[in-house]
Amino acid sequence: MAFELTTSQQAVVDNRGGNLLVSAAAGSGKTRVLVERLMKYIEEGTDIDRFLVITFTNAAAAELRQRIASSIHERLAADPGNAQLRRNSYLVYKAHICTIDAFCIDFLRQWGHLVDLDPDFRLCDQAESEELCRQALQEVLEERYANITHDPAFESLVDALAGERDDQTLEDVILDMHRRVQAQADPARWLMERRADFDIPVGAKPEDTPWGRLLLEDAKGLVAHWKEQLEQLRTDVSYDDLLERNYGPSLTGTLDSLERLEEALKQGWDQAAARAKIEFPRLGTKKGECDEALKERVKNERDRCKKQLGELEERFNVTAQEAMEDLRAIGPSMVSLLEVTRRFDDTFIAWKRRRRLIDFADAEHLTARLLADEEGNPTDLALEVGQTFTEIMVDEYQDTNAVQNTIFNALSNGRNLFFVGDVKQSIYRFRLADPTIFLQKYDRYLPYEEAEVGEDRKILLSHNFRSRPEVLDGTNFIFENVMTRAAGELDYTEAEALRPGGGELPPDPSCRVELNCVDVKGGEEDSLEKRNKDELVAFEAANRIRTLLRSGMKVGDRPITPEDIVILLRSPGPVLRQYAFALDSMGIPWSAEGGYEFFGTTEISVAISLLQIIDNPRQDVPLLAVLRSPLYGFTPDRL
Repeated sequence: MAFELTTSQQAVVDNRGGNLLVSAAAGSGKTRVLVERLMKYIEEGTDIDRFLVITFTNAAAAELRQRIASSIHERLAADPGNAQLRRNSYLVYKAHICTIDAFCIDFLRQWGHLVDLDPDFRLCDQAESEELCRQALQEVLEERYANITHDPAFESLVDALAGERDDQTLEDVILDMHRRVQAQADPARWLMERRADFDIPVGAKPEDTPWGRLLLEDAKGLVAHWKEQLEQLRTDVSYDDLLERNYGPSLTGTLDSLERLEEALKQGWDQAAARAKIEFPRLGTKKGECDEALKERVKNERDRCKKQLGELEERFNVTAQEAMEDLRAIGPSMVSLLEVTRRFDDTFIAWKRRRRLIDFADAEHLTARLLADEEGNPTDLALEVGQTFTEIMVDEYQDTNAVQNTIFNALSNGRNLFFVGDVKQSIYRFRLADPTIFLQKYDRYLPYEEAEVGEDRKILLSHNFRSRPEVLDGTNFIFENVMTRAAGELDYTEAEALRPGGGELPPDPSCRVELNCVDVKGGEEDSLEKRNKDELVAFEAANRIRTLLRSGMKVGDRPITPEDIVILLRSPGPVLRQYAFALDSMGIPWSAEGGYEFFGTTEISVAISLLQIIDNPRQDVPLLAVLRSPLYGFTPDRL
């Protein structure tokens, strides 16, 4: 092995007897231990094709397959007569190591006929999907508009959302709701179940509804935040006699008012509404010298507090009775919105089926329907297919959604699930990932040392083998201050903190972490210095790089060079121009990778293939690409 495994890593390799959740921090060697766990199974006599390994991307699947193959070949080189290793050196290339989308597509090729899916189906690309989506939505809306005089609920919905000239807002709301419910195992059923949320009993109060509880909890969090902030300010002000006399009584009055609102929020809506107006007593006017920096800080914090709590006051400017009347008034419109979204979902699916098309969401939902019944229990097909897998391994589990989780559970025998993930790295909520699925298991599973046979267990991998202690200290400091259960669904405690795992490295002041904040407000609205915020950040980065290059900092035994510095960006394409301009203006040489691959998109590649066969029709690959594309739509049989 490339390195000796830690105790926790070895436990991941060895632990069996129940579902296992591995919370693997960044740089903790999760891929290595996953490979080693598979290798132990193989050496014990279980073939690699008896596992279903789900990864997040095709690239990750290819890399994992290659690492497993390399590990097998390394062991085979040391033991050439080992028949088990030799067999698996071939089996690894047809093992089930893939993304969830790839698994669902392959599964439907074999079993899709059970849900009346055309065996000759194909995946529709984004442009084709968007066009069919638009046509399906127009069909549904035109159908509802034709009967609007007999549908007062839909008429109310249109009045609320449609503009004077078009109904674009209504369309956007329907499409957004439709996109979000795709994360549910059965979107249509979920939409219809939500209608009951608007069947509000007589005498109910806002705190008896999910919306009222959400608003009250949000208000509690805001009040708690400003209590903490102002208490710290109150403590700091007491060190300056002049500020104490001018600001102390006002801060105390506001804190007392916040204390009363905090108690009222625990009692209910009307009590909160009665205390929602926060007091900000007038400041004193004593003259003299004071700590100007502290004074500016107090003024800024007090102004921000007044603005946010003023917005909170507006939330509670109605009584509980008035709030419930409003909720009952919009109930029919919301039920109509649910029904229209459901109808659109059915119509959109029908449009795709007529063209033998499915998208990735369809693939997951159809697979889930084949594997689980309405209560989520495995079907006979799930039990049959699940028997072929010794273990189901899921990487990046924090980015799973409810549909995918239903599939994994249906294929499991109840104790052969192996999940790897890190909720701190969950960044795909916009793709409907649900990190609470991971967190529920994280909170419920026992530490592996305490779990009995058959019980669910967890192992934490918190040692980082990629970074210096200074980097980890800086990372921990940031996350300890910004990541809480309220903000990120997890408290960043000592258990979640990153720990150095790469051996004892001596402290190095040159490796300290810096956090450089940029004021992106610029100047006033009419100021000539007001610039695009991306440009401001780019110039700040370029200026810091120039300072480093001029500082004489050493990298090993030589001065630092531009090649030693990297700028990491989430999406280089939209901001690359600003960084190029900033670096060029300071005379710093640079090169860039990535960006928007215009010629790699499906639509452009098909257009290029069409131009190629116009130039030379004897080119088989471009010809096949064009005939198979939506331009001609040839089926495999016709080809």
